[in-house]
Amino acid sequence: TLPWAWDLPQFARVLPRWSVTEFFEKLELFLLGEFEINHKEKKITFSFSSDIVDSTTPVRLDKVVNGFSSDVSSDDESNFIGLANLRYKDCGHHMNKFYNCPWFVEDYPFGILTYDTLDELISANLKYQVLKTWGKNTPTHKILYAKDVDSFFVLKIISSIPTDTIDGLTTYRVVTALRAVNIFGGKQVEDVTELEFVPVCIDGTGNSLAFFLDIPEYEESQPNESIFSIFLSPDGETMSCQILDEGEKSEQTAYFDEIFVAFWDGKFTRGQYPCPVIDSFSVFDNWSVQKNNYTLRRDSSIFKNSPFEINPKQKFQFSFISDTIPNVRSVFFVDGKKYLCEKITASFSEKGMSQLLKGSFYRIID
Repeated sequence: TLPWAWDLPQFARVLPRWSVTEFFEKLELFLLGEFEINHKEKKITFSFSSDIVDSTTPVRLDKVVNGFSSDVSSDDESNFIGLANLRYKDCGHHMNKFYNCPWFVEDYPFGILTYDTLDELISANLKYQVLKTWGKNTPTHKILYAKDVDSFFVLKIISSIPTDTIDGLTTYRVVTALRAVNIFGGKQVEDVTELEFVPVCIDGTGNSLAFFLDIPEYEESQPNESIFSIFLSPDGETMSCQILDEGEKSEQTAYFDEIFVAFWDGKFTRGQYPCPVIDSFSVFDNWSVQKNNYTLRRDSSIFKNSPFEINPKQKFQFSFISDTIPNVRSVFFVDGKKYLCEKITASFSEKGMSQLLKGSFYRIID
């Protein structure tokens, strides 16, 4: 659903130029499931990958030929949808630097303050919501962390108004808002699969939250500049937000090469903008908190990840005798060990299918 104010009745204008096949392939990856299109019955069904495995009868391979071989790879990558290293693709809207910044929280040099709950964090730092300061910067530049919501926060200046000048020095009334950071970043790993359905841009409007459709622009990267080299800006901002605004300076984006997603029940409060949900909580510009039932974090129960754990670096090859091709989605038992199947290869001739089948498997870690 697009906002009426955008005046875009032809919604395809804000969609990537994907084919129908590409759309469903990318959507399967985002949802961790599989679509089945039945052209004859003219219907489409969807199942989560974890549900497919749970509902499939296990297969026992008793007729294994010549034992098995094992290949060890240096790539920490799995071809299983439910077991792949997934992360949201870097996109062009201005809040993406806040959403996906593991480099920021891992290397931040000014310290992290930890609290047991988000309520405790807000109570301890509410004194920084409205300030009268010399200069435009707030007294704190630390990252704040709340254990109960597993989230990092920074103070972002949303208003800085000069109030008085004494002896050539200007005092300012500074208003800050609490912004969650790295909520979709996760850990930095080398082998990842990027999701092209990405969280929509949610930002403050002064008294509420709303979603925005940014038009990304190409920027020249400055790889030689330290990410922590800028501390004060002409407009005034907390150091943490300045560093986030600078970003890694190496990414470039195309115009609408992803689909923006969020949860929304269609309700909104009078006097406020309609605002969808991307996380289990929302912190408004007045520091009030709204608890939500949904989140786009990949480790949440909403996304049904595989119940199994495998070692993606070690692949096993089995040859076995069978009159039929087993269901590759099943859990396989071989010599008392459980495996997930990547693929099964069969040979066919004019006489039919050979009974000797070959399969690639990953062992399930109990």
